[in-house]
Amino acid sequence: MRKTRWLVALAAAAVAWSVAEGPSSFAQAVGALQAPNNLSEIAAGGTTAESAARVNLGAAARGANGDITSLTGLTTALPIGEGGTGATTASAALAAIGGIGAGTMIPTTTASAVSAAGTTQGTATSLTAQDNEVGSVTAGSGVIVPAADLGDWITVVNEGANSLLVYPPSGAQWNALGSNVAGVVVAGGVAQFKLFSATQGYTR
Repeated sequence: MRKTRWLVALAAAAVAWSVAEGPSSFAQAVGALQAPNNLSEIAAGGTTAESAARVNLGAAARGANGDITSLTGLTTALPIGEGGTGATTASAALAAIGGIGAGTMIPTTTASAVSAAGTTQGTATSLTAQDNEVGSVTAGSGVIVPAADLGDWITVVNEGANSLLVYPPSGAQWNALGSNVAGVVVAGGVAQFKLFSATQGYTR
């Protein structure tokens, strides 16, 4: 009986202390978890609370953002679809994107047995390679360098019996010959043509 009374008294005292001291102790616990103590201090719900939490933590935002300025320590290469190469070495990265390594010559295309045609820019044979051997050249016939070859040196070898006319694309000129005027490669001769812009090209 005496033991039971003692337990009841003890329980009553505990309840009284909880009511009197609980809120204060809870407030102290919350205070220990706030931002000054290195936690985020997120209020209940809402994007404003989330934004404040990210600022307190120094975290990057989700989705498109300018918060991330550098990445280090990655152990998995980013795939091409995510802005990487999917490789961890320079040579493998070049291979993945179809690049050409230092000291590697750019492959050229060659067309042999090309036949010159027409007597005007509009009827001349369009060249399809970087190195071109023109074997059939009737008097006054020619070839034309396509506008798509901008920036490439196009080599023309005249293996025919007559001088070969080499036209620029429509609206362009070789050196200072004038717009749409053909350059001339004599029989047995070799010349190169390069478009530096849509309207200006040079020969050598």
